[in-house]
Amino acid sequence: EREAVTVTESSAQTRHIVHITVQSLQDIGVFEGEGWGQTDCYVTFSLPTSSPTPEAKVYSTNTCNAALHMKFNHRSTSCLVLPTSTSLQSYLSNNLENGCVKFEVWRRFYYPNIRDQVYGYGTLSLHQLSHLISLSPGVEQTFHLPLVSTQLSSVEGTSIGNMTVLVEYHTDTITEVRPSTNYVQMCINVGRACGLQCAAESALREGAPLQHPTVVGVDSYAFMELSFAGISRETGVKSRSFAPHYGSQFSLTLPTVMQQEGAPTLAENLSSGNLVVSIFHQLESSPDRSRDILLGRALLPL
Repeated sequence: EREAVTVTESSAQTRHIVHITVQSLQDIGVFEGEGWGQTDCYVTFSLPTSSPTPEAKVYSTNTCNAALHMKFNHRSTSCLVLPTSTSLQSYLSNNLENGCVKFEVWRRFYYPNIRDQVYGYGTLSLHQLSHLISLSPGVEQTFHLPLVSTQLSSVEGTSIGNMTVLVEYHTDTITEVRPSTNYVQMCINVGRACGLQCAAESALREGAPLQHPTVVGVDSYAFMELSFAGISRETGVKSRSFAPHYGSQFSLTLPTVMQQEGAPTLAENLSSGNLVVSIFHQLESSPDRSRDILLGRALLPL
C-alpha cells in the first residue's frame, strides 16, 4: 500500500531506540523438579508506541525448557519517533502503564492440553529507565529484577527467583528535508506463514540443528528488506509453530526523487525492485542473528 505525502521542516523529530534483552532467569525453584519437555517458559512485556493514539505493544521472548536456571538472550527493539521538543522521559511518564515495564513469566503446559499460565512478574520502574535515559545516548545497563509470584496459593509478594535484563538506549536525529519534498509512504502488513514444518525438515536434512523444532514447531520471525533501498524490518519471534501468525505492520517513508544527481527515481526503483522476505528460525539462547537458520525466502515484485 503506497500513499503520497509531503514532509516539511515542521516535522523535525528524534528517533529514540530502546533495546531490551531478557538475558536469563535464575533460581526459579518451582521449575527445579520439572521433567524435560513437560513445560516451557517464556517472558512477555509491553512498551508504548509513538502512534497518534499510543497503545501498548507486547514483546515476547522465545520459549525455553522450564528449569531452575534459564538463558533466553532474547533482544527486542522499541523505536519511538517523537518531536524534538518532547523528551522520552515525559512521554513514558504519560504513557507507560502503571509507571513501569512489567515482565511477566509464563508457563506453557502440554498435558493434558496446551495452555499458558502466568506464574510471576518483575518490574523495571520508570525511575530506573529515566536514569538510564538521562545518561549520554549509547549507554547500556544491566538490571537484576526480583520476581514475585502471581499464584493464589502463594503468599502475596513471595519471591520466586530473579531475572536479568539488559537495556540499551540511543537516539537518532531524523534529518529535516526541504519544504514540499514529495515522499511516498509504503505500508507493509505481515500476516501468516505456513509450510514451515517442510522447510524445517529440509534444513534438517542439510545439517541444521532442528531435530526438536521439526517436531514441536519452529521459533520463527520474518525479515524484510527492500532490494534497492537497504531498508529492513523484522517481526517478533513466534514460538513453536509451523503456521505462525505474525500480525505485524510497518511503514516506510521513501523519497520520490533521490538527492544524488543521475540516481533513478522511486518509480524506476519500484518497477524493477523487490521486497525480499526471509523466514528464519531463531536459535535458542543465541543473541547473534547471524547464527539463525534460514527456512525460506520469497521475492515480491513491487
